[in-house]
Amino acid sequence: MSVWGVPGGARIQHLREIGEAIDKVAFAPNGELVVTASRDGIEQVWNVQTGELQSQFNHLRSKILSLEFDPSSRLVLAAGTSGAVAVSDIAQTMPVTVLEGPTNIVKVAHFNPNSRQVIGASWDGTARVWDVTSSYRRWSSPPISADCGRVKSFEPDRRFIAVGCREHATHIWDTARGKLLAELPSVTQVDDDRFAFPTVSSAGDRAAIARGNTVEMYALPDGKLIRTITHAAAVSTVAFASAGHDLVSGSVDGSVLITRDNREPVALPSFSEGIDVAGLLPDGRVVATTASRRLRVYDPGRNAVLAELTTTSRVQLLRPSADGRRLIGASRFWVTV
Repeated sequence: MSVWGVPGGARIQHLREIGEAIDKVAFAPNGELVVTASRDGIEQVWNVQTGELQSQFNHLRSKILSLEFDPSSRLVLAAGTSGAVAVSDIAQTMPVTVLEGPTNIVKVAHFNPNSRQVIGASWDGTARVWDVTSSYRRWSSPPISADCGRVKSFEPDRRFIAVGCREHATHIWDTARGKLLAELPSVTQVDDDRFAFPTVSSAGDRAAIARGNTVEMYALPDGKLIRTITHAAAVSTVAFASAGHDLVSGSVDGSVLITRDNREPVALPSFSEGIDVAGLLPDGRVVATTASRRLRVYDPGRNAVLAELTTTSRVQLLRPSADGRRLIGASRFWVTV
């Protein structure tokens, strides 16, 4: 795949050497990007000037017959043999929406001028107009770096969120107002492939960031450091309670600390291996998981272990139900309730 200058005929960029055969290609209206589609459904967006791969996705997983950018050069529209149409956000590398309906292949599809609708024609003799505004995304922050966004926090979605990136400032956002509240120190790396994600209180007035073997707590929105919680080894997880400022943190040495306002941290019975995820349930109980597939529930008031079980796989993401009676645990391969 190459880009050639016109009328001189000089080759500007050679974008790829190997891979599935390319069936479709399209330039962005701004002239800065080009998108290619392979027979296996992979779409690749390239920078024309630098030759760098900007984005890649495969939301249709089938041969693509129609490919184009929207007028803003931010979205890519693909349609093909699966009978579906996919609209993808280049910067986020995510599908804005996947549209279905035709019983046969979609031969051609186009954006309307404001990028909010798509018209597609199918071999089953039908034509459709779809609304392509995102059905799930209501807010997004600007991109920071390629190593951000692997969220595994215990907390459910909230109005206030923290975006932590290695070697970049931690950004605290108010999603209701689309306002950046604070830029705080960066998170630090736990091991070769992970770092503990920052957390924000439900009221948006506190943020906690794991840095080495400490948890630094900041007041918001002024960003003042108000206390430091120390573990004996690197902190691997940190989370606020569903209300208030109670905080739980876990470390790679298996220690679990619960810290309440203006009190010293209390150490709960520790594990013999590192903590993957820890969090507070609505009734104040603490739950924690480890790398060896162990899950433990604590009663902090009695400093006691209420239950311990072995999970089917390593749980690296936990979500509690609203009443705290159920947990959903996810790993790379399994979801467990």
